[in-house]
Amino acid sequence: MKPKVYVETSIVSVLTSRPSRDVEQLAQQQYTLEWWDAANSKFELVISDFVLQEARLGDAVAAKARLDALRAATAVLDIDDAQAGALADILLK
Repeated sequence: MKPKVYVETSIVSVLTSRPSRDVEQLAQQQYTLEWWDAANSKFELVISDFVLQEARLGDAVAAKARLDALRAATAVLDIDDAQAGALADILLK
């Protein structure tokens, strides 16, 4: 069984965004793409309904790209608001 990695919205946003003109941001985009491609074979990538909700927001074309990437590589965790809040607290430390 592969280890699970929780993917939050910013990862898929960077993954699917248009190439940046800023060299540092472009490098981050490339690193994220390389990680995403490798991670699919090493980990079970999981998300929550909250990630799906966030991914649906904004420009329709960009939202579709985010959702397509998420559907292709992830399982959805069943977590409630309290669990999401606890996870957010951990991530923000």
